[in-house]
Amino acid sequence: MKTIAKLGLALSVFGVLSYAETWNGKLVDTACTDKSQQNPAESKQKSDLASCDASASTTLFAIETADGKVYKLDASGNAKASTALKGNPDNKTPTATVSGTMDGQTVKVDSISVR
Repeated sequence: MKTIAKLGLALSVFGVLSYAETWNGKLVDTACTDKSQQNPAESKQKSDLASCDASASTTLFAIETADGKVYKLDASGNAKASTALKGNPDNKTPTATVSGTMDGQTVKVDSISVR
């Protein structure tokens, strides 16, 4: 009976984890990307999109995937990304792997790995 209970618990844990998604891409400053989306013509002329890279002073983060989509991170993800970037302030173009679930337009972050 104990074996069946342990197996059931293990399957439940793996079932919950299977709903998580993973995104890979560049960490960007959400305030900057929001501004560039409001006025895309001006942003493209000034090449401001490259200056949206996240830095150690960034407080609101998003991840920009290879296909150009931008996903905002939740409060937990912002805190995790901030901590990771402050540990390596010389990283001028941080990339990340984010695991979590979508909640509307925001990623509820379970884990983040910044490179």
